[in-house]
Parts: sequence; structure tokens; C-alpha cells
Amino acid sequence: MKPSHLIFRLDADQRIGIGHLRRCLVLADAARLIGIESTFVLGCGADESRQVVLESGYPCQVLLSEEAYDADVIVGPGGTTDHFAIMMLDMSHFRTFEHLREFELYLHALRHRFCGVAILDAAYCDSLRARLQNPAADCIISPYCGEIPVEPVNGILYCNGTAYYPLDSCYRMAETWERPIRRTGDRVLISCGGADPLAVTLRIQQALERIDDRRLDARIVVGPCFPEPLRLEINRLSLHSRHHVELLPSPRNLAEWMIWSDLAISLSGLTKYELAATGTPTLLLSIDHAHADINRPFEEAGSSLHLGVAVEVDAHTLAQEVVKLLENVSLRLEMSGRGRKLVDGRGAERILHSLTVELPKGGPRYGG
Repeated sequence: MKPSHLIFRLDADQRIGIGHLRRCLVLADAARLIGIESTFVLGCGADESRQVVLESGYPCQVLLSEEAYDADVIVGPGGTTDHFAIMMLDMSHFRTFEHLREFELYLHALRHRFCGVAILDAAYCDSLRARLQNPAADCIISPYCGEIPVEPVNGILYCNGTAYYPLDSCYRMAETWERPIRRTGDRVLISCGGADPLAVTLRIQQALERIDDRRLDARIVVGPCFPEPLRLEINRLSLHSRHHVELLPSPRNLAEWMIWSDLAISLSGLTKYELAATGTPTLLLSIDHAHADINRPFEEAGSSLHLGVAVEVDAHTLAQEVVKLLENVSLRLEMSGRGRKLVDGRGAERILHSLTVELPKGGPRYGG
């Protein structure tokens, strides 16, 4: 039996970022196309995160702090528990890691209330599956570059690798768009996620100001969870820049601007999958050394160049790398092709196929 709907349990705020929320919205949109509706449950989230959910057309339940691991408070549409709903948890982050025992009990409780439990996990060692010996889940999704396909283990279905990375439908369409790689590049896209708690956007802006032998055409993404002081400083630097700079406040997606750009500068996070799908040559910076480990497989795949941890990359080095890549059309062409081979944008459809078709065959308790 096809599940009646999906319930997404996740957290999104300035510290965690909104990447978890964005990819869950992608899955909800794809599910709606096959007749499955979704509900969102935010365990900790800024008002901006709740507003993003509501503006996307989905009901949103916000939990109190003491309800974070209480399965009894999770309700479906109409305020009732639906035993034919699938729970999708995107909670692989530091707050959950600090409450692993509570989370483990939470999983067991959810499995008795809903027909399936799926975990949208983090990558590699920085994941829930690496911390829990026997996760009480029917499906674990780890859609990252460098992950190896795994056969079902202990009744758990695994969806590993970039084939499962959930991207908005516009990125699937991007493969049909013409992707120009201009010989003389000057268009730069800057995207540091939905929150940018380390203000890396400012560091990138300051680095670009060191480039004085050409005038760049730059677009800077200002995420919905950027604090107001950061927004004001980004705007101030943009107004006084030697380059042509335009701000992109909380865009629904960046596909058009990725195709427009000659290169992107991006901070860890999930945007690098969108950049790969659009064939955008990319310079990656990492939030910290743990994220650096996650970024390196992208460099190894050839779709981007990883410059290191953001706070350890000085402005002069970053400016040099931007100029070198803008002037190297053959490298940008190669990076573009490798990115498109790495991510095809059909991950959401594959995940939903796993949840609605494969689980009834392989899941030990699908259908209650």
C-alpha cells in the first residue's frame, strides 16, 4: 500500500543552517507529484524556517524544547496519528549527537506509531548510522559523494551515493539547458548557505576587492537566516565595491544563476550538489575540518577545487584562485562536465521509489 503521506521531522536555525529544510522541501514537492502530501515538524527552528515551510504550501508543527524527542506529540494532517504515514527524520547534527540515547528511544517509539521510519543521514563518520549500533529505521539515506552502495542490512534499506541526492526539479531540467563555458570569465556567484554563521560571505567579498586588474560581475546570495548585522555589512561592501555586485535575497533556487556564472564560490553545505548538477565550476571553502573531509570527494571527482577551511584561507590566496580559474577555460570546461556526470538531479524520485515500492518488498514492518 502506498503511504498516505510523509511527515518530515527536522531542525533548522542559524547554527544548524537550512540545508536540511531545503532538501526536505524538495522531497515533499516530488511526493506531491505522485499524490502524497507532507507535513513538517520543526524541533528547533527560527521563525524564518517556519515561514519558509508555510510559504511552500505545507502545514508546519513547531515543537517546544521539551517535546524534541516525544513521539506522542507528532501528528499528521487533521491532528491525528496516521499509521500509514512515513516519518522522515533529517536530524543528523550536533544537537542530536548530544542526546543520542533519547534519539534512539525516539526512533523506537516512532516505529510503533507510523508505518515506516526513514533517516536522511549525514555523511561518513559524522552520521547517525556511525553512532547508533542498530538504528530503528526502515530506510537510511546517505546521498553523498564518496558513499558506496550497500545492500539491505538487518532489514534496513540503504540509499547511498549521489544518485539519491534530492534536488529541486529545476536542477533535473538543467541538464537539458545549454551550459556555456565562456573563454573570458568574469561572472562570479557567491553562496554561503542559508545562515552563514561564520560570516564567510564577507571574507569572500573582501578577497574579491583585491582583484584590481578586471571588473567582475558578482551575485551574492543572502540567505533567509542571515543575521541583520551581516546583511547590513554585505550590503555596505556591495555598494562600495570596485566590481558590479547584486544581492540575491533568499532565492527559491539558484539554477538560473549557476548557469549564468563562470564560477561559483561556495561554503560546504548542500549547494555543491546543485552546482555539480548545473555544471558550474566551483571553488569550495569549508566551515571546519570535518566539513573539509566531506568536500574533498568533490575535488577528487573533479567538479570543484577545495581551498580549505574558510577561516584559514587568506584573502590574497582566495583572490589568486578566483583569477586562475577564470583564466583557465579548459579546466572550467572539464569541471563542468565532471559535475554533470556526478549529479543528475533525479535523487528525489529515486528516494520516493525506495519508500513507496522497495520498502513493501524489503522492509520487515511496512504497513504496521
